[in-house]
Amino acid sequence: MSDHSAFGGGSGGGIYCRIAAGKVCRKANENDPGAVKVEKRKNGKGTGEFKYELQNKEVSGRITGFKSNTHPQYGTTLTVVIETGTGEEPVNVQMGEGDRYWRAFMTRLPNIDIKKPITFAPYDFLPAGESKRKIGLNLFQGGAKIPSKYTKDFQGDMPPPERPMVKGVQVWDFYAQDQWLNNNVLLPIAVQLGGMKTTTQTAKENPPDGYMDQGDDEGENIEDAPF
Repeated sequence: MSDHSAFGGGSGGGIYCRIAAGKVCRKANENDPGAVKVEKRKNGKGTGEFKYELQNKEVSGRITGFKSNTHPQYGTTLTVVIETGTGEEPVNVQMGEGDRYWRAFMTRLPNIDIKKPITFAPYDFLPAGESKRKIGLNLFQGGAKIPSKYTKDFQGDMPPPERPMVKGVQVWDFYAQDQWLNNNVLLPIAVQLGGMKTTTQTAKENPPDGYMDQGDDEGENIEDAPF
C-alpha cells in the first residue's frame, strides 16, 4: 500500500484527488502540513496565480466503483473509487476523459483483476536529449506492471483515431475511440461493481468535486497518436 497520509481525512464523501503533472494531487490550504505551492496553468502557460496541493507519487487500493460527471465547461470527468484498506474514507481518483492518464487507465482496465488491489503510479518527465515530455500512468498489481490490452500492433475492435482537417491543419480526433472505450471496456466492468453513477451539471453549477483548473497541465491532453 502507498502512503496516504498526504491526503488526510475526507469530508464525508471520500477524499477527492486527481492525476496531474505525474502526481496524485489534492486541493490544500497554504498552512496544511506538506502543502506544495503550484502555479496555475492554462493552455500550457502559467497564469501568475497560485494554488496549494497535497501530492503523492502513487495511490493503492481496490477499485469499488466508478462515477462520471459531465459539465459543459469542464468536460467529462471519470472518478475511480478506491478502497485503500487503511480504514480511511475512499480515495476518489479523477481523470479527464480523453487525457493521457485516462487513456492509459482505460486501455489497461481489461487486464485488471478488480477483486485485487492495484497501484496507480502516474509519471510526467522530460527524457534527456528530447523535447517532448513522457506523460502517462503505470498500473501495478501483485508486484507486476499491468500491460495495455490495446497497442499499436493490436487494437482489436477499437476504431482508429480520425484525422480531420481543422483550419487547414490535420489534427487527431479520438472521440469515436474514447466512446468505444467507454461502452466496451468501462461500462461492462462498472456493471460488475454495481453500475456507473452518472451526473450532468449545468454551466451555472460548480465544477465536479475535486476539480482544480481547466488546462492546468501543459501536455496533459493528447496531441499525438498514443500508439
